[in-house]
Amino acid sequence: MTKITIKEAFDLLTEAYEAGDLENFCKSTINKGLPGLLLEKALGIPASGANIDCSDGEIKTFQVKKLACGTLKTDQTIAVSMVDSCYVKEHDFDNSKYAEKLETVLFVPKWKESNGMVSIGRPKLVCLAKEYPVLWQRIRNDYNMIRDMMIQDEIVSGSHGIILQSRTKGAGHGSTSRAFYLMPHFLPELFTDMKGTKLTMRTPERKIWWDEYKEQKTDEQTEARQAA
Repeated sequence: MTKITIKEAFDLLTEAYEAGDLENFCKSTINKGLPGLLLEKALGIPASGANIDCSDGEIKTFQVKKLACGTLKTDQTIAVSMVDSCYVKEHDFDNSKYAEKLETVLFVPKWKESNGMVSIGRPKLVCLAKEYPVLWQRIRNDYNMIRDMMIQDEIVSGSHGIILQSRTKGAGHGSTSRAFYLMPHFLPELFTDMKGTKLTMRTPERKIWWDEYKEQKTDEQTEARQAA
């Protein structure tokens, strides 16, 4: 069966969103991944062990809170993929399946309604590698840092990484399985109608990087206005 392209998925979801078909999309359950699975099924994407959902990109649903004013607020990390430590040690970021998974992403917000249903928001198709090179480089740096730590048998915790992190995944606090996660703070860079969660910093390095990134963006915007 031929997979649809990420652009086709984007067009279909955008049309469904504008028609109101994604409101009260499904019931909220303990299975956080259910809305994403149902969304892929609705798009005709078969369940498989393929690295990416579409022929040329990945679909990522992520949890938000919808404020009374209608603004969406990010508050949770986004699961990327399970960490295969042997694979990670053998592949740097640019030659890894994780880079393929994150290069072109259809980000789809979801939130729980007061009636216990889950609604799906307007999707955003992003080529991180081309459209957001600074963020992409940061993700690359995070992955390669975590990889180096694994190679040297150092302990990797959730405090390592500014945008991409390796965290425990699974039921209970005793889980030893780990997955890569994206921090939610970069999402307002992609969605103009989204409010960022308060940025909590476990390490000074994380705060320094974000401060420098925002300062760089402000300078670029100022230069663009002056040139106009």
